Amino acid sequence: MPILYLLLAELLRKDLRQFKKFVRSPWFNTNQKCILLLDELIPHHPDFENVNHRAIYRKLEPDGPGTDEAINSVLNHNRHRLTKLLREFHVQRQYEDDSDLRQQLELEAEARAHSFDQFKKSTQKLLTDWGDPRHHDERQLADYEQAASRLYHHPANDPFATADLLPHLTHRAELRYALLCLSTEFERREMNRIRDGNQPYTCPPEVERLRARFADTDHLLLRAYLLLFDASTTAEPEASLSAYRKLWSILREEVSQELAERFAYRRVYFYALNVSCELHRRGLLPLAPDLTDIYRLGVEREWFLVEGKITSAFFMAIVLTLGRAYPEFTEDFVQDYYPKLPADVQEGYHAFARGYLLFFQEKFREAGELMHEYRNRFADPLYRVKCRVVVLRCLFERVIRGEKKLKKELDRRNETFQTYLQRMRNLRYTQAESYRNFLRLFRKLIYLATVVYSEAGDRELRELLATTQPLLLRDWLANHLEKTGGNQPDG
Repeated sequence: MPILYLLLAELLRKDLRQFKKFVRSPWFNTNQKCILLLDELIPHHPDFENVNHRAIYRKLEPDGPGTDEAINSVLNHNRHRLTKLLREFHVQRQYEDDSDLRQQLELEAEARAHSFDQFKKSTQKLLTDWGDPRHHDERQLADYEQAASRLYHHPANDPFATADLLPHLTHRAELRYALLCLSTEFERREMNRIRDGNQPYTCPPEVERLRARFADTDHLLLRAYLLLFDASTTAEPEASLSAYRKLWSILREEVSQELAERFAYRRVYFYALNVSCELHRRGLLPLAPDLTDIYRLGVEREWFLVEGKITSAFFMAIVLTLGRAYPEFTEDFVQDYYPKLPADVQEGYHAFARGYLLFFQEKFREAGELMHEYRNRFADPLYRVKCRVVVLRCLFERVIRGEKKLKKELDRRNETFQTYLQRMRNLRYTQAESYRNFLRLFRKLIYLATVVYSEAGDRELRELLATTQPLLLRDWLANHLEKTGGNQPDG
């Protein structure tokens, strides 16, 4: 498929209408063949199947020879021109949407088009409007430096008259350097943690110097990065937890909605989310209210959305984290956000989310039936496995609540699931191992809860729960083991 068709397919209908106006504007395009080509292609949006290239050629070149070579040459030439117009359209949209970029370009244009006095006046007003740098991110600091430097080094400028800019330039340059170093190093640290697990982390000397240099800073982003390092690299649990709570306070109370829209603050939020999950795995941070609240903040600030879309991974992470603690909030989230998933996975993940919400509400029959219905509708093999696990959990919950007739069905599905796992070849090793370990320990729990309970079996399962790695649903298994042991008669 030609690149033009792929680029046009990414446009929403409203964007396609705007692009049609753009192509018809004589300011941006005077080539009538581009207009004709777009008019012929729009009815085929977004899949562009059954495009009659010969008919389009006849519209573009009524008197042309009509050979295959001529058709390909004319269409390729005009598709190339229309592709260039589409890219210019995106540039224009970026100019309109990005106020920071627009300010810089307008200032640069003014420097060329107007007298120095007018340029100086506009620049000084812009620098004043930027104000206090305490909330600025790397880009805003760089934009200030660029505008101030352009004024200071302008051939018509008197350096002595604008010497007061120099301390501000130095201060912002230092802040920007520190932000770039700390953010880049924390990203490196995150990548190493994901790749290497719990290997010891060594902070580079330059980052240690910056952490000491800016220990008392009032710059919001720098404070956040310093607390990220303290929360994630400090060996003392209480110190880690204290740093995390200060970081959470910054995100919740000091980051306004306006600041939240900037990429730099969104990036800090996701780093904080990773740290909170890490602290939760270490047993330092409870799921509720701490971890659930930070997920909820991300939803409220729309940090999970990128250009109006949410990934299936984030969508399900929010459902699984918030569903039990905030059922009504999560139900509203599912209804509002599932249309923002990629179109080809909306139905499946909507059903999966509803299934989990039913599970959290202890409507185990409805949850199990829904998961069973959708178990083979996911392209992602991991979610095919996840559906089957929920079905097993629902059957187990129903059996221990008195539906003893389902015990044979539970055993049968256990056997089927083991066979299914053995045949799966496209799960990562750690994923497959986690599910295999879960199934092994789940069988022991089923035996203790529904066949014969023994203290020796209880002790064995507790030891396995404490030592088995990796293991899916460790807390769920442990909670049911506690209930199983607690329901046994004394003596």
